[in-house]
Amino acid sequence: MIRTSIQAEGLITNADYESDTRASSCSTVLVRMDTKTGQIDFTTHCANSNFSWRQRVNLLEWKTLPEEELEKIKTFQEAKAQFPEIKNMDIEVSCNCPHALYSGSLFNLNVLDADDTTLPRYTNAPAPEVRPPDKNDKERNHILCKHMISVIRNFLLK
Repeated sequence: MIRTSIQAEGLITNADYESDTRASSCSTVLVRMDTKTGQIDFTTHCANSNFSWRQRVNLLEWKTLPEEELEKIKTFQEAKAQFPEIKNMDIEVSCNCPHALYSGSLFNLNVLDADDTTLPRYTNAPAPEVRPPDKNDKERNHILCKHMISVIRNFLLK
């Protein structure tokens, strides 16, 4: 999981151009939302791939919302209608695609600019990623994969 210290819009702002451009070829489907925990699961398929990948978003401030109101929520659409502040919540995100793992985002978010609170933080790993992505991301600009960008654009920010 990548835990962010900023909202979804800030993640998109920090996303690299190539991933952001490729995200337009992806279609994302909401699989389920756990309305008790604020955990949302998605599946994304992109035009240039034979695979579908799974994404998860945890709304970190979900449990701070009024409990009596949360009990009434059954779907993500209801949650967004009832609580428009969802798009401004701090989030944790993950994707099981190889690009998310091998492109350098885990290193970039852990090692580079460690004191920069405008970047998302990767916090729920057994150990931080310390291998620099010298081959896959020499410029150290990869933050999110195209699948997570698709999730954020099509669900969290709409």
